[in-house]
Amino acid sequence: MNIKILVIGSGAVGSFYGGILNRLDNCNVSVLCRSDYSHIRQYGIDIKSPWGDFHFQPEHVLQEGEGKHLSFDYLLISHKVLPDIDLTGLYSPYLKKETALFLLQNGIGIEKKVQELFSENEIISGLAFTCINRIKPGLIHHIDYGHINIGSYPHGKTKSSKRLAGLFQKTKVPCELSEDILFSRWKKLVWNAPFNPISVLSGGMNTREILKDPVSRQLVREIMEEVCLIAEKEGHRQANELIDNYLDMTLKMEPYKTSMLLDYESNREMEVEAILGNLLDIARQHNQKLPHSFSLYTLLRALNKKNIAN
Repeated sequence: MNIKILVIGSGAVGSFYGGILNRLDNCNVSVLCRSDYSHIRQYGIDIKSPWGDFHFQPEHVLQEGEGKHLSFDYLLISHKVLPDIDLTGLYSPYLKKETALFLLQNGIGIEKKVQELFSENEIISGLAFTCINRIKPGLIHHIDYGHINIGSYPHGKTKSSKRLAGLFQKTKVPCELSEDILFSRWKKLVWNAPFNPISVLSGGMNTREILKDPVSRQLVREIMEEVCLIAEKEGHRQANELIDNYLDMTLKMEPYKTSMLLDYESNREMEVEAILGNLLDIARQHNQKLPHSFSLYTLLRALNKKNIAN
C-alpha cells in the first residue's frame, strides 16, 4: 500500500525532501502550490544537488482548496512560519483523523499553535540541517548538507513517526529519529538565530563573510550563547562544544545566503517572530534579558514591516 504525502509549501525544503521521498516505490508525493502553481503543474520541479540531480513530477499539483477528495497519510508542512497565515483554512481540506502533520520548518515554539488547532491529529516535528535555495519557479539548488531530525511532538516515538523516519532512511537523506525533538529545535535555533538576521542586517553578507570578519564572528558567538542559555532554562541543555563546532562547520561549508536574506531580497516576509520573537518571549518567562537577540529583533522587525509594505 503506497504512502500518500502532500507537501504544503513548494519552496526549497518542501520540494527537495518531497522529491526525494517521491523516488521511493511506495511513496506518492503531491504538492500544494501558491505562486509557482502553473509552472510546476506543466514542468514539475528540477533539483540540482551534490547528491545527484533529479526531476520531481508530483502526483498531484494543487492550489489552495483543490483536491479535497484526496486522502493523505502525512502533510509535509514546509511553508514559512508567519503570523498571518490561516492554518485552519490551509490544512483542514486535506486532513483526516489519521493524517499526521509533519512540520519541517524553522523556529522555536511553532508547534503549540498547530496542536491547539488540530488536537485530533498527530504532530511530528522536524528540522532540516541543510543549505538549499529556490533559484526560480521549479528550480531548487541543494548546496550542502541535508540531514534531518524528526520526532513526535512533544516527545517520544510513535508508529507514524517511525514509519516516516524509515522512509527517509531508505533514501540518501541521513535521518535521526529523536526522542526529544525540542532539543533538536533548540540546537537548530543556535545556528539560525545569529546567521539569518545578521545576513540581512549586514547588507547581504553570506555565511563565510560573516565569520571571516572578527567582529561579526564574535557577535555570532554571543548570540549563540544567549540561545544556549534559554535552551538550558527550558531543559534542553546543548553540548559545550556545539558553538565551536557550528563555527568551524559553517566556515568550511560552501558560502551560503540564508533563507531569510533571500526572502528579504525578494521583498517576502521574513520569519522574524518564529526565529527571534518566540525566543525572546520564552526568555521573558525566565526573567532573562538577551541584549544581542533583542537588538537584532528590534531592527529586523522594523525592516520586515518596511520591506513587505513595499
